[in-house]
Amino acid sequence: MSLNPGNKKNAAFAAISREECLLDLQERLFSPKKPADSLSKTPGRIGLEQEAFAWEIDPGTGQALRPLSLYKGQHPLARLLLEKCLTKGGEGHLFREQESPQIDKISFASGDNFQFEPGGQVEIVTAPSQSLIQAEQQLKQMQDILVEIQQEYPVRFAQLGTDPFFTGEEIGLQLPKPRYRHLQGYFNSLHPSGQQMMLQTCSQHINIDLGEKEEIQLLRIGVAQAISPFLTALFAHSPVLERKITGQKSLRSTLWRSLDSKRTGFWITEEQAFHKKGWVEAYAKLAFHAPLLHIEGVDDRWFGGKYTWAYWLKNQINGQRPSFSDWENHLSLLFPQVRMKGFLEVRATDALPRAWQMVPSAFLAGIIYSPHALEKVWGILEPKIQDLDLLCQKASEGLKDEEIFRTGLEIFQLAGEGLQALPETFRSKSHLRLLESYFEHFTVKKRTPSDELLENLSLNKPLIY
Repeated sequence: MSLNPGNKKNAAFAAISREECLLDLQERLFSPKKPADSLSKTPGRIGLEQEAFAWEIDPGTGQALRPLSLYKGQHPLARLLLEKCLTKGGEGHLFREQESPQIDKISFASGDNFQFEPGGQVEIVTAPSQSLIQAEQQLKQMQDILVEIQQEYPVRFAQLGTDPFFTGEEIGLQLPKPRYRHLQGYFNSLHPSGQQMMLQTCSQHINIDLGEKEEIQLLRIGVAQAISPFLTALFAHSPVLERKITGQKSLRSTLWRSLDSKRTGFWITEEQAFHKKGWVEAYAKLAFHAPLLHIEGVDDRWFGGKYTWAYWLKNQINGQRPSFSDWENHLSLLFPQVRMKGFLEVRATDALPRAWQMVPSAFLAGIIYSPHALEKVWGILEPKIQDLDLLCQKASEGLKDEEIFRTGLEIFQLAGEGLQALPETFRSKSHLRLLESYFEHFTVKKRTPSDELLENLSLNKPLIY
C-alpha cells in the first residue's frame, strides 16, 4: 500500500499498522518535497522559523514590565497582530477553545505566516525560498510588521534564546490548546525545565532541502545532525533566565536536552551513516518509543507517559486504535535536534539579535549546498557521531571547550568558502560580509552573542534584540 496524499486523506481516521508507519516515514518524511518550480536552478531552498518574546514596556524607559498577553489585557498580542496584518492582506485562522474561538495563525498569500508558541512567543515562518536573498527579504517583511506595532504601542519584541526577565508563573500558558496542556503536564511531571522550555525559550529553526540524489541526502542528514552541537556553541545567546546569570552560554539548549531523552536529542548512530533504510528505522525507533502525550478525541486528558506509540500499535487505548491522524500528531510532538519533514528542520540555534539573525542560515547553506564543503565537513564530523550528546553538553558553554572551539573554527572557514562558491543569485555579497564580520567579531575571539549580552548587562547598557 502506498500512503499517497489521496489515500491519507481518505484513511485519516482508519487504524494504521507498524508497516504503514514505516512506509509513511520513507515516502513523506525521508523523500524530498518537490519545489513548485521543478526547473528552478537554485542550489537549494531555505525556510526560516524565527521566534521572539513579546513584552509590555514602560514607554519612557523602555523597561520590560510584564509579558505581553496573547489574548487578554489592554493590548493582546493576537489582536494587535491580526489588525495590522489584515491591512496588508493577511488572514486570521482560529481554533476553538472553551467558550470562544481564538487566533493561532495569521497567513499571507506568499506562504509566510505568524504563529504563536505556548508562552505567547511570536513565530515568523517563511515559505520555502529559492535563495538566501529571498529568505532574508521575506523574514524582514514580516518583522517590519512587528516594528510597526512597536512604534504604535508600548510593546517590544525581543530575539533572545531565553527570557531574561520573567518566570514561567508570570508568563503562564498563553496558548491553551489541549496538546500544550498535555505537553506541559507531562514535562512538569519530569523536570522543571519542561515549563521553562515551553514558556521561556526562543530559537531559530532552519529548513533545508534533502536533495534529489540519495548520496547527497545521506550526507546532508548526517551533517545536519553532527553539526548541531557546533551550531549551538557558535551562536549561543541564552545566558540569563529570570534575571539570573546561569553560567551557561546556551541555557536554551540545556533546557531542551533535559526534557525527555525519549523524544529529544539525536537519532542516528555511526553504523547507520550510509544507509537510508537504517536512518528511517532509527527515526521510527524514536517515534515508536516516545511516550504518547495527547490523543485527539479522547476527552481532555494526557496519559502521563504511560503508553508509547509501539504499545498503541498493538493495544487499544480507551477502545480505539491509532489512525494516520494520530500518527501525524505524535510525530509533531517529537523534538530531536533535526526533525524530518520531507526536508531537514535544523533546531539547534538560539534566537539571535536581528543584526546577526541571517548568520546561522548563511553558515548552514554554505556547508549544505556546497558539495565540496559538505564532503569536507562530513569528514571532520563523522568520527564524532558517537559523541554528539557529550558535545551538546559542552556546547551549552559556548566556545569554552577547546575541541568545540577548534572544530568550530575549521567548520566556519569551510562554511565561508562554501557560501562564496554559491551563485550570486542565491547569496549576496552582504551575506559574505556578514558571515566574515561575525567570525571576526565573535568566533575567532572565542566569543558568542551571549558574551556581548553579559557585558551589556554588567555595564548597565540596554540589551540588543
